Amino acid sequence: NCADLPIPTTPTLDLTETQYGLRPWVHDFLTPYQHAGVRRAMAQDSLMLYWPCGVGKTAASVAITQAWRAETPMRVITMTKAGTRAQFRREIERLTYQKPMILEGRNASMIDRRASWVVTSWEILPDWIDEILKWGPTIFIADEIHSVKNKGRWSRVIDRQGKPQWKLRENRVGAAYRLSRWCPKRLGLTATPISKNRACLWGQLDILEPGCWGTFREFAYRYCDGREGTYGGLEAEGKSNTEEFKHRLMRAMHLVDSGEAAKHLPPLRTQTV
Repeated sequence: NCADLPIPTTPTLDLTETQYGLRPWVHDFLTPYQHAGVRRAMAQDSLMLYWPCGVGKTAASVAITQAWRAETPMRVITMTKAGTRAQFRREIERLTYQKPMILEGRNASMIDRRASWVVTSWEILPDWIDEILKWGPTIFIADEIHSVKNKGRWSRVIDRQGKPQWKLRENRVGAAYRLSRWCPKRLGLTATPISKNRACLWGQLDILEPGCWGTFREFAYRYCDGREGTYGGLEAEGKSNTEEFKHRLMRAMHLVDSGEAAKHLPPLRTQTV
């Protein structure tokens, strides 16, 4: 029962140690809340960094990835927006000694088995998902994880015998579903996980903690005051079991608000991308 899991403890880490593969200055460069995020992630297999824009989610995700990889070699797949792939690669190269590979275009091909870190975009994930799984990633970094919040992953189809079957859709949400079930380590990054109501969280939480939050219908009835609509369908715009929900979110997320971030950031940091 995932609802009964405690919030994990946070071990202390010295990121200057060579097994983390970070450049020597990174430990002092990271802010206290970034270090706290790394320690939280080290104590569990999945985590969402719910931090404001521009406060260092990318740098923290790189540090978390390297901390996870310290115990055993792991292949990493980073999903982000098409326009930020190069920026993500530069940040990885700046903080580590890694040389990540960028996947581009919709014509998928075999991924070099020597690559240990791949960066690509949500837009072309459905085209590359088969090759990515053949390559065999272990860590799934989902930047802008709200990009796959849609709950529509399955389509109802009729087979040749006239019987209804459920088929996983060949879109970014379906591809993210496959990737999340493949990778034992999963990290989500977002500044805006909820656009309308808490029902928007189910898709993201199911990517981070596969199966732990039940089906969308189960989630809606338990946490969104779900009920059958007057004219059919499912209404899931309310709130229920809020205390339990908050406890579970505290375990699934590391939350930093803008006020906390402002205490540790310089008045202005300019970055050329």
